[in-house]
Amino acid sequence: METLISTSRHRKSSAKHDTILASTQSDRARLIYSAAFRRLQQKAQVFSLESNSAVRSRLTHSIEVSHIGRYIVAAIIEKIAESSDIDNEIKEFWQKNSLSVSNIVETACLMHDIGNPPFGHFGEAAIVEWSKSDSVENALKTALAETFSKKICQNLLSDFIHFDGNPQGLRIITKLQGDDGYFGLNLTYTQLTAFIKYTFCPDELDSKKPFSKK
Repeated sequence: METLISTSRHRKSSAKHDTILASTQSDRARLIYSAAFRRLQQKAQVFSLESNSAVRSRLTHSIEVSHIGRYIVAAIIEKIAESSDIDNEIKEFWQKNSLSVSNIVETACLMHDIGNPPFGHFGEAAIVEWSKSDSVENALKTALAETFSKKICQNLLSDFIHFDGNPQGLRIITKLQGDDGYFGLNLTYTQLTAFIKYTFCPDELDSKKPFSKK
């Protein structure tokens, strides 16, 4: 477990977060105060024929999910403490870092919908259909060709043709959200790993591969 929780970031932080707890609290703050997180309030959860006027937004949904995440962590830590099959050293680590683990899970839950377009999977499908039209494809190729090689242009175009909100979310928190376009929110590697849902590019998804089905 100790090898999985790290305070390391892609860019060394100017803040002195030399403990796991301080680093996880910093990650949560970086997310909560970001524009990407606030934008979730402008996206509704998709409910068909909803009669309730107070329909959940992606923001309230994410807050609800984060509560469930912390609840699950608490239940797991309780089970570990009660188990007679787990070494005391492992038990002590979980007890000592229970709040840190809860922070990691909570933050992953809070940002799990970042990158998803309005209308969820329907929005993803709409972007895919839009990008496949000849006029859009030609326009994108023309714009990209001014800066990138033909191969890179095709790779960039595939991000639209195989659009997926999850890799887009990773792009936002690691690149687009930051001021310089290189480090994004500069979250710890542990927090970034907790965000990733599957380990394949959109055009490599295969239901036969583990952890690759959407």
